[in-house]
Amino acid sequence: MIKQKIYLLCIIMILCAVNCICIAQQLPPLNRSLQLTGNFGELRTNHFHSGLDFRASIGTPVHAVDSGYVSRISVDAGGYGNALYITHPSGVTSVYAHLNAYAPKIEKIVTEQQNNLEYYAVNLTFSPNELKVEKGEIVAYTGNRGSSGGPHLHFEIRDTQSENPIEPLTYIKDKVTDTRSPQIKAVAIIPYNGVVNSSNNTKTIKSVTTENGNKKISARIKAWGDIILALKAFDYMNGMSNIYGVHYVKLYKDDELIYSSHIDTLSFDKGRQINSYIDSEEWLKNRSLFMLSYIAKGNTLNFYEEEDVKNRGVITIDEERIYKFRYEVADYYGNKDECVFEIEGERSDLPILECEKVPYNQSYIVDEDQFKFTIPAYALYDDYAPQYIKTDSILKGNYSQIHSMEPYYLGVDKKCRLSIKIDIDTLSDKTKYYIASINSVGKNRGKVSKEYISTYKEGWLTTQVQNFGQYVVKADLEKPHIKYHGIINGELRFTVKDLESGLRYFRGEIDGEFVLFTYDIKDKIARYKINTQKYSSGNNYSITFTAIDNCGNKREYKGVLCY
Repeated sequence: MIKQKIYLLCIIMILCAVNCICIAQQLPPLNRSLQLTGNFGELRTNHFHSGLDFRASIGTPVHAVDSGYVSRISVDAGGYGNALYITHPSGVTSVYAHLNAYAPKIEKIVTEQQNNLEYYAVNLTFSPNELKVEKGEIVAYTGNRGSSGGPHLHFEIRDTQSENPIEPLTYIKDKVTDTRSPQIKAVAIIPYNGVVNSSNNTKTIKSVTTENGNKKISARIKAWGDIILALKAFDYMNGMSNIYGVHYVKLYKDDELIYSSHIDTLSFDKGRQINSYIDSEEWLKNRSLFMLSYIAKGNTLNFYEEEDVKNRGVITIDEERIYKFRYEVADYYGNKDECVFEIEGERSDLPILECEKVPYNQSYIVDEDQFKFTIPAYALYDDYAPQYIKTDSILKGNYSQIHSMEPYYLGVDKKCRLSIKIDIDTLSDKTKYYIASINSVGKNRGKVSKEYISTYKEGWLTTQVQNFGQYVVKADLEKPHIKYHGIINGELRFTVKDLESGLRYFRGEIDGEFVLFTYDIKDKIARYKINTQKYSSGNNYSITFTAIDNCGNKREYKGVLCY
């Protein structure tokens, strides 16, 4: 029996070794020098960056990093744009996004499915024997499709079973050179149930560089009671001017490790919990990213070293002495930076701000005469004190007062049901109403930030939202905008957009037959590559292009194609 167990253990060790060899031998997705413009775990709005971004001009060949099969293809006007998923025998799936085009054998399948469905956006899945690819095979070409800020390849490695993204550098570490250290820029001291420098407000202090190249905070800091610390730091890479996210953070108090986070895997269903990892108030007010050294009660992110986190990161200053602190950050390659500072414990007579709070794990309903807001249990990350505010007047172009759920910067993990009573219910067609959120701060303060498809019933409009902030009822009475550009570089082009409730649907036809237009959310241009074998030059063909917005307004363009 013992011999059998030893034999099984040896087999498992061999299989693990083989799997590690497969991982180590993965090819990079681009056959060129790799320049990163974004790294894994980088802080983004409402999510962590789930892969690596490689700089690449449009049309650069993309190679399969290992043998496997195409398990999924997605096409969308936003998000990943054109994306390709390849599942490998090693137990991981590689993802390639913002593509300009797929390799011919893949492109043919995608186009056929789009034409069969008569729809541009598709999500196709495949079985292991349908679309196999070999290691190093060209599977696509880089682009700038979807919600992309410039030409590049977004590349991910996911655990096939859980679909959780994994640090891709684990598989191609030797293909990227990085000898530059992260840099600690500033530290924030945040009152929790305490005071900082005789105030209930957060104190933010920039770091200065010491003789050994590390950082320190030289300003005098006094505190009493419970506080939280936060850190602003960025990583850098050889030959690049970009800034990146740091790989791990450690915080020491009097040489004792009291906090540690290490981002090497993520979970898509916890992406919005970034709002409990950062100081969301500072981000929304000043667009400045501070990482909290604190784990909120409802924060279930899986990259904390829990045995190293003391009291969820809440620090108690209850002795009149000097407390010594040290932050340490590092990138994936082990390049480090440190920042030391002191906090002086000093008793304060300033009263600690206290207010009645709702437990984060309980549901809560705001039920007013003209406004209802239902917050599910566990929707917020910490105990909170919700505040409801409304305006007294109705601004031109609005059909209700502006209703606010405050604080507007509070991170929300689950969808909340929102209902607003329409003050000026004058439209006979109730489908034209929609709820919009309004920017609370910044250069776009007072402007619409997002539109929500809403349902009308007995004078009320209802939708689902995932933010606190300002909300108002508006109406979309305008048809979508369509502008015909003619034929450019062999493509039939239209600008298609909606300035109110948003574009829901578009369709192009030639001589009454569906033709496939592509569409990108950035430039709002629909493109059809003319099939010259079907539509020959010198002949006239009728063109129909239809667009419908989210409130059902429809515009149709009719013309003649002649080239």
